[in-house]
Amino acid sequence: MKIGIINVPLGSVMLTVENGKLISVKLFKKTSPEEKMSPFTDQFIEYFSGKRKEFDLPYSLELPEFSLKVLEFIKSIPYGSYLTYKQVAERFGKPGAARAIGQAMGRNPLPILLPCHRVVAKKGLGGYTGGLDWKKYLLNLEGAIIGAE
Repeated sequence: MKIGIINVPLGSVMLTVENGKLISVKLFKKTSPEEKMSPFTDQFIEYFSGKRKEFDLPYSLELPEFSLKVLEFIKSIPYGSYLTYKQVAERFGKPGAARAIGQAMGRNPLPILLPCHRVVAKKGLGGYTGGLDWKKYLLNLEGAIIGAE
């Protein structure tokens, strides 16, 4: 297992890689000593500097099938855009499952790479595993304007 850490204005991002695949992204509000790990940390540095809008990294997820399908679906939400939990549920073909969609995203071990920050509540941001400060930061970084549809 290898660990990479980068610092960004809000804190630090820790990446865990196992067998050449990203298995975990953790967000912290404090900075840490950086530990670079190409190409994984390189792509995250490019994302935070505004030079990368999509990731091209191998990853591995061990989650229930429904959660896997939800997380694969949210990868299709474009950089700088967002959907509500209800919109995701409807587009996912489960119109009454907004809460289940939110729970599946709460299990996301790869935030940012699988952009659950791009899913918001009908009124407000909703929740986020890394905390609402991170969600706001990421949406602002991408230029998403909440409420402008």
